[in-house]
Amino acid sequence: MFTTSNAALPETVDEAVEKKNTAHFRNIRHWIASGKQETQTLFIDDYDPSANSSIYATLKSTKPSWKAIFISLNTDKPRESWDIEKIRAKKVFVCLSWKRAAMSQLVPLLRQATDLTTMGMPPPWGNTPWVSLLQLEITRFADDTTSDYVKFGATTLRKIFDAAVNLETLVLDFCVAYKTPSNSETQDRDRVRHGALKSLSFALHHLEENGCLFGIQIDPPLLRHATVLSSDRSRLSENPSEIETWQGVTSVTVDLLADGEVTALVQFLRCLPKVASIELQGKCTDALFILVNGFYSHIPPSYSTILFPKLTKVTMANTDIEGKTLIKMLETRLAQLESGLDWVSAVTDVTLYDADKVTPMDWERVNTLLESDRVTSIPDTAMMPSG
Repeated sequence: MFTTSNAALPETVDEAVEKKNTAHFRNIRHWIASGKQETQTLFIDDYDPSANSSIYATLKSTKPSWKAIFISLNTDKPRESWDIEKIRAKKVFVCLSWKRAAMSQLVPLLRQATDLTTMGMPPPWGNTPWVSLLQLEITRFADDTTSDYVKFGATTLRKIFDAAVNLETLVLDFCVAYKTPSNSETQDRDRVRHGALKSLSFALHHLEENGCLFGIQIDPPLLRHATVLSSDRSRLSENPSEIETWQGVTSVTVDLLADGEVTALVQFLRCLPKVASIELQGKCTDALFILVNGFYSHIPPSYSTILFPKLTKVTMANTDIEGKTLIKMLETRLAQLESGLDWVSAVTDVTLYDADKVTPMDWERVNTLLESDRVTSIPDTAMMPSG
């Protein structure tokens, strides 16, 4: 990768500055020539559209395609549009450090991307579908603070799904301020179907009390993975009524949990009855599984309240899970299976990274229980010897 500043050069520069720029540009061209451009990442710092011609001339690349392009944009004055015949990439990251910055001059470049990350706002979609876009991530502005929120709601989400018709992965990594939906946003609460979406990442406070994402009931038939980026400020009710969006999810990832957020997370996880795999990291994981074990303490447990009835795989990294909690979870599930509850799946795979509170003796017991679960999960017909 290589970083270069491409702000417009002044009309007159002293000899020392000109010599320095010439040497810098020579290094860039040498870097391009000595590598494979399809594996090289280009960083453009402090981008100014008026400098497009100097950017193209400086790089002098033999072909337009790069592995990735990262652009820091600090202007709100759209000028010359990007020439995709000169520079383009499948992965594009646009850094916006302030709310007035505009991306309209970059649209030709952004439309070519299959993997796009923007800060603070989605790109200007226009009226033509973005057929190339497969992955979109929207983050907070580069200069954001905890008191700043991204303006995002039902209308913005609908525009994303309408424009990015082939979108498979959507990441919404920002905070929003809760407000009572306007009449126009309320009208957007009908079902929105998206036939390509497979993975969705968001914060729990993006969900309304009824379980709708920004008030929209999404119908994604291919959605199989959900990532909870944050569990704070959740407004989800104990029994959300609009949870059809999450019924097909089979794997879930939970980012760092904070104290007091476990209950809110559990309320959402109860909306995912088909989850077979879960990944967690950080603290409060032990508190989460203590609560999970509580759901299994009733014999028999109620299917309507139980967590993870189909769970088979657990992955944890740098968590505070204790060996006794993990063992309790496996023992309780095994007991339910042996009692004849065939709608509860056996946990057959547990992977731990940096689990300081799980001793070697604990791990030995975990492996024994996992092996018992694997045997118990085999159908009786499969265990019978063939005649």
